Amino acid sequence: MRADASGPSKAFCVRTCDGHFFPVQASAGMTAADGCRAFCPATETKLYGGSNIDYATASDGSRYADLPNAFVYRKAMVSGCTCNGKNAFGLARLDATNDPTLRQGDIVATKTGLVAFTGASNNVANFTPVESYSRLSKSTREKLAETKIMPPTPGGSNAADVTSAITPVTDNPRDANRGAVQLAR
Repeated sequence: MRADASGPSKAFCVRTCDGHFFPVQASAGMTAADGCRAFCPATETKLYGGSNIDYATASDGSRYADLPNAFVYRKAMVSGCTCNGKNAFGLARLDATNDPTLRQGDIVATKTGLVAFTGASNNVANFTPVESYSRLSKSTREKLAETKIMPPTPGGSNAADVTSAITPVTDNPRDANRGAVQLAR
């Protein structure tokens, strides 16, 4: 085994049409494969695992490196190859109330301000305004309370529409690899 092939195993969600990949992980009530399909529902995907994508393998034993379209995304954009059904770069947007990747303490931007995910009961997400979420430090609550949510741009794209583009954030450094957005003033 080569030295660069060692290390902890990760799961990679791969678009089979162009080989584009991103890390996914299982969470409560959702497998890594379910997460892969949720973030990339508009195209065929396959789950690979390994310490590095170059050495990752699927459950059927096939290697990512042997995928006919491995790394094609680095050279060209493949027409119709998209996770979100709109463009080659975006993932599907998830409504925060149905987002299976949320973890307790994740901060979500809404039309009315920032809220903390406190869990779910009967498949309904529960949120608390950040100002009163006791699991954040006082200084973090104060900084988040000062954060202004930009209203949707009239006639703008959905990417700027915070009502449809609810973005999870966290102040937990161990979640940095989850793709969470850190807020800055």
